[in-house]
Amino acid sequence: MGMEPPLFFVIFFVLFFAVFLTVLGLIIFGIVKAARQAARNQAQQARHAKQPGAHRQPSQCHLQTFRKTTSHTPWPSLMPRFSNLVRGR
Repeated sequence: MGMEPPLFFVIFFVLFFAVFLTVLGLIIFGIVKAARQAARNQAQQARHAKQPGAHRQPSQCHLQTFRKTTSHTPWPSLMPRFSNLVRGR
């Protein structure tokens, strides 16, 4: 006549083991994801290092051309601009 553990302990052990494996899987997944991202960043830095002049900052004339491409439209509002309102018709 063998002594069986109470049902509560069996259920507790199974749930504890399931949670343990889930947490362990998430930790391993996070480590693998971080390693892949680090490898991707390293490969990207290696590609940019091969391009001549990639490390330079844009010159003043480039900054001006970039500045001119910004939108002149203000943030959308409920009230239209005064210049867009029709007058005298």
